[in-house]
Amino acid sequence: MRVLVTGSEGFLAARLISTLRIDPRISEIRRFDRALGHDLRDSRAVAAAVADCARIYHLAFVTGATAARDWAGALETNIVGTANLLAACARLAHAPVFVFASAVAVYGPTPDGIVDDDTPATGTGPYASAKRALEILIADAARSGRVDGRSIRLPTTMVRPARIEPTTAGFLSDLVVARANGRDFAAHLPLDTPVAVAGLRRTVSALRVAGEAEGAAFGPARVAGLPTIAASARAVMAACDRVLGPRPGAVVERPDARVQALIATWPQVVRSARASALGLDADETLDDIVRRYRDDPDGVQNP
Repeated sequence: MRVLVTGSEGFLAARLISTLRIDPRISEIRRFDRALGHDLRDSRAVAAAVADCARIYHLAFVTGATAARDWAGALETNIVGTANLLAACARLAHAPVFVFASAVAVYGPTPDGIVDDDTPATGTGPYASAKRALEILIADAARSGRVDGRSIRLPTTMVRPARIEPTTAGFLSDLVVARANGRDFAAHLPLDTPVAVAGLRRTVSALRVAGEAEGAAFGPARVAGLPTIAASARAVMAACDRVLGPRPGAVVERPDARVQALIATWPQVVRSARASALGLDADETLDDIVRRYRDDPDGVQNP
């Protein structure tokens, strides 16, 4: 079986590939990434990459602040690029499994911060809107038999160790890295603000399960959310203290209105009966997540 992974040089995709390599059913893993000189907007290059593939993991995406700064460029890569992938898949002799890494950003704000399979998608902005639009397109392609599509809505994944400067979506990962290295950290929102997160092992497992499960398990919309745990900066600090011991470095609140406004639209807890039926319930604690980072800072061990 041949497999294609887009966004292959990204943190999450690279860890997914490391687990796919040990699957004896997979004869070839093709990597597609702009860091390798590839371009999803190039329909010929995309068609060549998709040829003879039985499964596609689509993780390439222009995200967050980058999408906001270059709306037109993000639209071309995210929407046109994914359309090129689907068109190439539709020309194959057999409909391949098509796994799309969507995001919890599509849910939008809810009164209690809790979302499930029946929560309407109301997320706005260039990132959330593109993710939702592509979910719809993939579901339609699945209904017409062009691909065996399924979208998995991923939360913030912990721990992504490569970043040094604080980021928006990954600020809790940045906090773990800062605590582990004894660095000061400025939290851009109140320390008790909860955010839905999942550990790296759980997220990689979700992508693999999404590729191996029956498409019907994702319902008519071909979508499932990954169940999460709720984490706040204060809870992450406590987990770091328990697992790593007392560390130097101060954590201070430095409110940022832009970050606060964005995080206010994220869910605090994701529940999904569809994902639960696939064995993807959250089965980890913040201590587990910090411990795995302590033992494997680069996240390269088989999750």
